Amino acid sequence: MCEGRAGAGPTPRRGGVRAAKSLVWRGRDLSPSAGAHPKPYVNCGGGRDDVSSYSSDVTVRDVIADDHHRQGMSVISVENLLIENSRFTNTRGTWPQSGIDFEPNRAGERIVNAVIRNSYFGGNAGVGVLIQLMNLEEDSIPVSITIEDSVIERNTLNLSIVGTHHHPHGTITIGNTPVGGLR
Repeated sequence: MCEGRAGAGPTPRRGGVRAAKSLVWRGRDLSPSAGAHPKPYVNCGGGRDDVSSYSSDVTVRDVIADDHHRQGMSVISVENLLIENSRFTNTRGTWPQSGIDFEPNRAGERIVNAVIRNSYFGGNAGVGVLIQLMNLEEDSIPVSITIEDSVIERNTLNLSIVGTHHHPHGTITIGNTPVGGLR
């Protein structure tokens, strides 16, 4: 297992990782006031023909991502992601200004078994939790995202799931997670 931190770990990229296996981000304050500004970024760099190029077994635990410019966290392609006991707040600057953005860029990328647990998304100028699936297709690997025991509130838009006419498959489950009103 690899202990990760912003700007470190397997193939660092803007405070994130490409094709990491068994990575843990733990107990990090990634806000500018803490002297850090990179965001957690889970990327792949692959495409339809490079199915092995995705991150897997990634844990983000006890992380604070506050006052970021574009996203609190971006997730591009991952299998087995756990985000737990973390805060994604006050993102503002460049669209989409989300607490977290699940955004596969190609049909061959994946969001499989992504779990957000006991986390908070609030005060973001854009969306608290943004799930963009428009680049996936009918034959893409099915999406599976679970959000549980978390709070999503006081964002301009709290939750947005953007689909596509390409008909991707999968499930998005939200349990015991209040999605509050507008701020």
